[in-house]
Amino acid sequence: MIVRCQTGDRDDVLSYLGTEYGKCLYFYLDLMQFGFDSPEVSVWKEVDGGRIAAMALIYNTTAHMVSRGGGFDAGAWAGLMRRMGVKLACAEASVIRALAEKLSGRAEYGMVGHLTEIPAEVDRSGVRRAEAGDFEAIARLLHDNAFYDTKADIPTIANQMRARWARGFTRNYVIEVGGEIASHICTKAEGERLVVAGGGCTSPRHRMKGLGIRVFQVLAYDLAAEGKDIYSFYYGESATAYNWRLGLAPC
Repeated sequence: MIVRCQTGDRDDVLSYLGTEYGKCLYFYLDLMQFGFDSPEVSVWKEVDGGRIAAMALIYNTTAHMVSRGGGFDAGAWAGLMRRMGVKLACAEASVIRALAEKLSGRAEYGMVGHLTEIPAEVDRSGVRRAEAGDFEAIARLLHDNAFYDTKADIPTIANQMRARWARGFTRNYVIEVGGEIASHICTKAEGERLVVAGGGCTSPRHRMKGLGIRVFQVLAYDLAAEGKDIYSFYYGESATAYNWRLGLAPC
């Protein structure tokens, strides 16, 4: 049976998630940011014979699911996700394979990277924190380089990014060249101890100059100085090779 969790379930939820954060990054970070009472988030658990078979956090139209040991009812979870209007489900590969048998759409498998070595010093030349007026240019850079569906509306993307930035849930770093934003990196979600880095992109006109590595290293250095552990998600051979270069080894 799948039931919705309430604030009183907080300790049980955190105990179930444990400390293997690479397996539940967005679940953990969104829970820390929004809690149980936000209209944007709902947390669910499947209880089977007194044990918890799985949990999921649904944030708007994205579900982040965790199962410690399997044995969950994939059909029931698929039904819940359909009723909740979920368009994207994220989980470990074994969970995705089970859900893929019950849901339509395409399954994609990637890696979780973890930064274990922080640069002793960084080159900050040209690197700065993004400001409110930068997000249209950032959204256009990401859109033009296939970070979003080609039908996505750039002003909407910019407003969503700006809203998360204004709430302090993310931070964005850029390098500007000749009046245009040439390279970008950001935190996709932040907690007291953990962050997910992403949105790394350099304009084709400015690639092969080391800009992407430079802006990432400044971000990583600043986050490490705050005592934060840095993770990322990546898909495909080229992204895997690039993340290895950044020091984000699979965990």
